Amino acid sequence: MEPEGFKVYEGNAEGLEQFRDSILNKIRDSRFFLCLLTKRIRLKLGGFVSSVWLYQEIGASIAFDKNPLVLVEDGIDPHYAGELQKNYEYIEFSRSNYSRIFKNVPIRLKLDLERNLIPLPKNPSNKNP
Repeated sequence: MEPEGFKVYEGNAEGLEQFRDSILNKIRDSRFFLCLLTKRIRLKLGGFVSSVWLYQEIGASIAFDKNPLVLVEDGIDPHYAGELQKNYEYIEFSRSNYSRIFKNVPIRLKLDLERNLIPLPKNPSNKNP
C-alpha cells in the first residue's frame, strides 16, 4: 500500500485499554478500513474463524461511517465471514492467489477517491499522482 502512496496504520498497541483506544482512533481517523480475515481457529465441524478482534474492528469501521474492504481467506466459514461484511465490499483470496488479489486493493481505493473527487495520493515510485 505504501509504494502506491497510501499510509498504513496497523492495529498494534500495548495493554488492553490502550489497544482499544488506539485501534478505535486509527479507524476513526483513516479514510479507508481494510481488514484481512485469515484462518485462525479451526471449527469442530470444519472451516475456520478469524480473530474476534477483527470482527469488532469491522463493526467499529461501520460505526465510523467507513466503507470497509474485507479480504477473506478461503476456508473461513461463511457464517463467520460475516453477513454484515458481505453488505460491504468482500473479496475472497487464497494463499496461492493473494498477491494478485492484493495488487488490486490500491486500485479499488483510488477509484473511491476519484468518485469522491479527492486528490489521489502521490506514488513515490513515479512522479504521477
